[in-house]
Amino acid sequence: MEELRLPALRDHLARLQVDLAGVAIQVDLVRDRLSRFGRPRVLCRPGVREQWSTVKDDLAAGRLSKATAARLLGVSRRSVGRLLATTGELT
Repeated sequence: MEELRLPALRDHLARLQVDLAGVAIQVDLVRDRLSRFGRPRVLCRPGVREQWSTVKDDLAAGRLSKATAARLLGVSRRSVGRLLATTGELT
């Protein structure tokens, strides 16, 4: 009796392994898609990266305030503060 059940169990386990592999692939796809949700980073916005080096230098030299820099870049003062914190300049 056990001899008849063993091949069936092996087939069932093989199908489960294939199913699990498929689920793992789907989980990876969902994870990739979810990582792209939310707002784009400030430096990914059009024109910001190009202007940031000049604005950053002017901020460091004291020629611009964070509010003025934010207006020039088209972002919030808080975004300017985060940019400064991540680039290691001023705080």
